Amino acid sequence: MGDVGPAAWPRVIESPVKRLVALITSTRLAIAILAYIALASIVATLVPPGWMFAAPGPSGFFASPAFIIPVFIFFANLSACTAQRLVRQIRMKHGRRFGPDILHVGLMVLVLGSLWSVATRQEGSVMLTIGARTKLPDGSVLQLDDFRFERYPDGRPRDWISVVSIEKDGVVRVEHHDIRVNAPLRYAGLTFYQAGYQTQPDGTMITGIRASADKGYPLVVVALVLISLGTSMTFIQKLRKEA
Repeated sequence: MGDVGPAAWPRVIESPVKRLVALITSTRLAIAILAYIALASIVATLVPPGWMFAAPGPSGFFASPAFIIPVFIFFANLSACTAQRLVRQIRMKHGRRFGPDILHVGLMVLVLGSLWSVATRQEGSVMLTIGARTKLPDGSVLQLDDFRFERYPDGRPRDWISVVSIEKDGVVRVEHHDIRVNAPLRYAGLTFYQAGYQTQPDGTMITGIRASADKGYPLVVVALVLISLGTSMTFIQKLRKEA
């Protein structure tokens, strides 16, 4: 076997690195990871906590390695692709299009925000009768002013509505706000959801209100803004190019 000349060494050294970069930036890898995340997320929502790969706890599968590791791989793929494309755009003298880059950055922020939400999310619930009050973590007091159970004309359940007020230091911060099943209330970093109701033997109605603290929510909002901006810029630039 002949000696390997110095000129061949860079190819021997760079080949594994290039293969690794090619793998990380692979479109097929991104599609496969996205398909797995989407399918596994759907299955996880149907599987009770603690079964199969659904970890116990409120976050279930979304706090387990089966979800977090693929998300990190997707983040690495997206980051590498974005960096490569951004360098090419900067080197171009004409025809630069930064819309896709902003879109990719938005997706990256969305991944970070989602992981932060899973890691820091806290939940609690309370059952209240009309007039009952409960203290919130920031010292505010939430009071149930009223509760309505609405039905369709044929008797089917239509909506459960908890009417609440929030007071802090003697000042009313929220007054007679309706919390519906699909319309939560956001206050002081907390999101209040209508979680159900119970009827006591004496006919008294008790409503269930669930509260969650999600520190990753601001990041998700920023991500959605970036995604919208990047998508709009990409669409406009494509129309201009075709015009």
